[in-house]
Amino acid sequence: MNKLYLISCGPGGADDITIKAFNIIKKCDLLAGSQRLLKTFRQTAPVITLPASSKKAAAILNKRGEEKIGVLLSGDAGFYSQAAGLRQYINEREMITVPGVSVVQYVAAKLNISWQSAELICLHTKDISNGFELPDKDTIILLKDGIDIKTLFLRYPKIIKERDVWIMTALSEPDERLTLWDGNKYICRKLTTVAICEREVHITQPMYPA
Repeated sequence: MNKLYLISCGPGGADDITIKAFNIIKKCDLLAGSQRLLKTFRQTAPVITLPASSKKAAAILNKRGEEKIGVLLSGDAGFYSQAAGLRQYINEREMITVPGVSVVQYVAAKLNISWQSAELICLHTKDISNGFELPDKDTIILLKDGIDIKTLFLRYPKIIKERDVWIMTALSEPDERLTLWDGNKYICRKLTTVAICEREVHITQPMYPA
C-alpha cells in the first residue's frame, strides 16, 4: 500500500527537526506542505503547496500516485496541526505519523521552564472579542494568529501583575523575537506564542525590548 507520512518539522527552523523526520523526507517521492516548510526542507523530490483546508489538501493528495508522500507539518503533528483533518479525508494510503518538537516544548526550552503543569490555550479559531477565560495557573501558554496583548489581558490585571508575560514570534526563524511585555500596547500581526509564567525566569536566549 502507498504511504503518506505526516512529518513533524518542529517550529520551522532546519536545526529543530529530528533525524528520523529528516531521513524520511529524503526518501519521499513527493513533498507537500506550506511554502515556508517546503523551502526549508526541500530535497530532490518534487513539491506541491497545500491549502490550509484539510479537506482540500486531502483531495489533492488523494489524486497523487506517488508511492511515498511526505506532508510537512509545523510543530508536532499531534498538536494543533493539519494532521487531524488529513486523517479524516485521506483514502487508501497507510498513514504514518512522525513525531517532532511542538511549539510548546520549544517555548519552554527558550524560557528554561517546565511545561508539564502549564495550561495550554489555543485561540487560533476562537472569537475573543468579548474576552476568554484565563485560569489562575503558575504557567500559561497561549497560541494565537496575531494578537493585541494589552487588550487581551485587560480583564486579568491580578494574574498579569503577579507574573511575567513573554511574547514570542517567528519561532526558530532568523527573525525570531522573544520580548518581555512591559504593560504597554503591543500588537503582533503574525503567529504569536504568549507565555505567562512566574517571575525570574532564567533566559539564556537574546531578548528584545517591547
